[in-house]
Amino acid sequence: MQADPVKYPTVQVGDRTFTVKFRTGDVIRLKTDHNIDLGEQVTVKGAEALSRTLLILQSGIAHQAAVTVEELADAIEYAQIPEINVAIIEAISKVTAQAIALQPRMNAITAQAQALAKTSEVTKQ
Repeated sequence: MQADPVKYPTVQVGDRTFTVKFRTGDVIRLKTDHNIDLGEQVTVKGAEALSRTLLILQSGIAHQAAVTVEELADAIEYAQIPEINVAIIEAISKVTAQAIALQPRMNAITAQAQALAKTSEVTKQ
């Protein structure tokens, strides 16, 4: 297996350091379980913003640790929230940058698949 060339951000939670990285399943679970779409910009304030940040962080570190939102809330100082938000935004932007870079290749693969499907359809007739 090849190492991931992307350098993801890290956050300190208590005495542990976690890499913030979103897997496909993490993104899907955020949407289905918490109605949080990482592709949407929303404005939230106060406790709702804190809760949302911790839910997203929990998802972004799930590949390393099974911690609850409550455990994160108890381990994270309030002053760390801006740093955590920056790490989350950076981790999301890493995925977005990769998706943009892969788009031409994905378009080419889609075009090839469509051409093969047309050729197959013509052959059947």
